[in-house]
Amino acid sequence: MRFVCSTLMIVAALFFSVMTSAQNYTIVDLGTIGGTTSSSVALNNVGEVAGWSLPSGDTPRHAFLYSHGVMTDLGTLGGDQSFATGIDVVGQVTGDYITGTGRLSPHHAFLYSGGVTSSLGALGGTASSAFAINDSGQVVGQASTSADVETHAFLYSTGVMNDLGTLGGTFSSAQAINNSGQVAGVSTLAGDTTADAFLFSNGVMFDLGTLGGTQSFATAINATGQVTGVASLTNDAGQHPFLYTNGTMTDLGTFCGTCPGQTGYAYAINNSGQVVGYSFSIANGTPHAFLYTAGVMTDLGTFGGVESEAFAINNGGQVTGQAYTTTDALPHAFVYRNGMMFDLNTLIPSGSGSTLVAGMAINDSGQIMALGRIANDVQHAFLLTPQVLDNTQVGSNISVSPVDSATGEAPVSLTFSNVVQSGSTSVSISSSGFPPPSTFQLGNPPAYFDLHTSATYSGLLTVCINYRGISFTDTSELRLFHFEGAGWVDVTVSVDTSTQTVCGNVGSLSPFAIFQSRYKAAVQPPVTSDGSSVFNASRGVVPVKFTLALSGAPTCQLPPASISLFRTTGTTAGTVNESTYALASDNGSTFRSDGCQYVYNLASGSLGTGTYRVQIILGGVVIGNAVFGLR
Repeated sequence: MRFVCSTLMIVAALFFSVMTSAQNYTIVDLGTIGGTTSSSVALNNVGEVAGWSLPSGDTPRHAFLYSHGVMTDLGTLGGDQSFATGIDVVGQVTGDYITGTGRLSPHHAFLYSGGVTSSLGALGGTASSAFAINDSGQVVGQASTSADVETHAFLYSTGVMNDLGTLGGTFSSAQAINNSGQVAGVSTLAGDTTADAFLFSNGVMFDLGTLGGTQSFATAINATGQVTGVASLTNDAGQHPFLYTNGTMTDLGTFCGTCPGQTGYAYAINNSGQVVGYSFSIANGTPHAFLYTAGVMTDLGTFGGVESEAFAINNGGQVTGQAYTTTDALPHAFVYRNGMMFDLNTLIPSGSGSTLVAGMAINDSGQIMALGRIANDVQHAFLLTPQVLDNTQVGSNISVSPVDSATGEAPVSLTFSNVVQSGSTSVSISSSGFPPPSTFQLGNPPAYFDLHTSATYSGLLTVCINYRGISFTDTSELRLFHFEGAGWVDVTVSVDTSTQTVCGNVGSLSPFAIFQSRYKAAVQPPVTSDGSSVFNASRGVVPVKFTLALSGAPTCQLPPASISLFRTTGTTAGTVNESTYALASDNGSTFRSDGCQYVYNLASGSLGTGTYRVQIILGGVVIGNAVFGLR
């Protein structure tokens, strides 16, 4: 085991911050939901934040979701307060609400999803708490069993709270979960006099052991199943941070080596197995932030004060936390990158009116969720977004997720086929722009995405826009449009409603927008909407009829449309002579408008048996389907 003590770190950081071009940040004060105070606890990779805030009158705290520049009060579920503990990549939030009045009242875990806050219940008892959520919306925590006799770790998935059991005792608690559904936490052993960290994987709870003592506790888990936390030493003579990998618990040590009673703590781990936390220093026996990488524990130092702690690390190895200055009056938030610690207060615009005291989380875009003090020493949550000069590097299949400086979010991802000269790619989001084509409409609120790059590139670009926070009446009808020359062009290649993402391929950058068709067609008898209709092929004609709704209201104003016919099962699946059947609506005998409906007289005799799908198309968008069988 090797340790690196950077006793001159603060001197080096101050010197190089002047001599080099330090990366600066834009800063957004997330505000409150009406009261004086807010606090952030979780940050996702698109810049959304979960935390808690005091409502108007500084009544007890409420959980919040900050998304697209708006802080939403998640309310309570009958009690007087709630708080968030985690957020996933699509903005689902988990945490606790209090069932009564006051913090000592029973807690219940909650999940906020799609604008609705729901209780997760318990394991037969009266209380539960949620501690983490993964990007599949699985939640972990602890819950009481029947008659509140025991408390067990739980995994909540697809609407069901699953009891993970214990390591033999009556208590267990799940603290972290990765995107594979592996869970890390702590459980008492038989007799409840000792407690060990555990890894729950493939339906089995594994005891991770200790470092010779009677206690260990898991705090975080990465994508590969490595676990970090703290464990007591032989005779419980202090506790050290550990890293558990493939069945082995490794003592990360402390800066004081084997000094008796010395302590450290691990807060976070990234997907490369780098760990951050604090360790007691040799010099004065106070905690210093550390970064552990490949067997080396590095002391990140302070800003001249006596203490520091590292709270979070991203997959690029950037670290954030807090460190005291020479006066030791208030800590300052820091970012550690490229071997240097920077005071975040020196990297934000002057005159911000705040003092950042702690960096609490950092995502893979380098955004930092921080706590700060404003006037009258009031605490607010903040979001810092790096101003990247060249975020688009030379190479093939280069992916970039630029951050909108106004909201601190990154709803757009671009993939360049080939970048031949590096540059900066940016996005700005606004509510005004060129009006959509006549058959389409914007969502609510309206959003236009203006993309620019100074990079030189060749080939196609794939642009994907996440529409979370924008409401549409029917997400199945969404299209991605690109403003080219003098008008909008539909460039859609995929729509994923589960991730709320629409993608398209383009050859240039300019304004983009997601539009929804204003029209919706509904199939009418004799074809039923559930696809169960079956007709005899020999009947000659199957009349396929559609009525039309405009912005949700029935209309008899029927614009020109097209029809396409597909065989989905039968002799040969696929398009059936589309050139014959793709006809504009008229008053003819094959596809016509008749009063308040479209009528398609399908000649069935030559089609053969099978299942068929008729699509009606308006403005290049399928606005309705009719499915039926021929026998």
